[in-house]
Amino acid sequence: MRIPFKAKMHVLLFCILAVGLVCACTSSAPPTTAPPSQPAAMTGATSEKPPTSPDVPGASNMVKVVYFHPHIRCGPCIYVEVRTRENIETYFQSEVDSGRLTYEVYDLGDKANAGIANKYKVVGSQLFINVVKSGVDQIKHIGDVWMPKYLNDQDAFDELIQKTIRQALKDAS
Repeated sequence: MRIPFKAKMHVLLFCILAVGLVCACTSSAPPTTAPPSQPAAMTGATSEKPPTSPDVPGASNMVKVVYFHPHIRCGPCIYVEVRTRENIETYFQSEVDSGRLTYEVYDLGDKANAGIANKYKVVGSQLFINVVKSGVDQIKHIGDVWMPKYLNDQDAFDELIQKTIRQALKDAS
């Protein structure tokens, strides 16, 4: 069976666009425009150590939702960060207030974040959930957020994030 030239060109164009998107999401080149302002972590701290205050019950057990992004960002990168933050603020604020849950965002273009990026073995825009139990990290990459099913359906994305965080909080107990 012979594939028409026009069909081959469409496939080639699609491949070029796909590679361009991947490169844009992982580029460490300096921005050509000012990046959006970087929100601080919801806890106000980006320490790698869990809280150890005796006033916080189960202080050594907590959940960290950690998002890494390159300095230059694409629409899906921003979407994942914003939707994750909105879900945490809407459905898990009491856990944030108690110190059982944190949300941290790191720019991979900032050399100050190299240590934390190494700890999580980051290769580009990535979302992680880290169950810290008795001071031991149990880091899990949440790669499904990049699937079109979740990027194109806000309800499905929200359900995935909420389910993942609820399970992590249960695991940390």
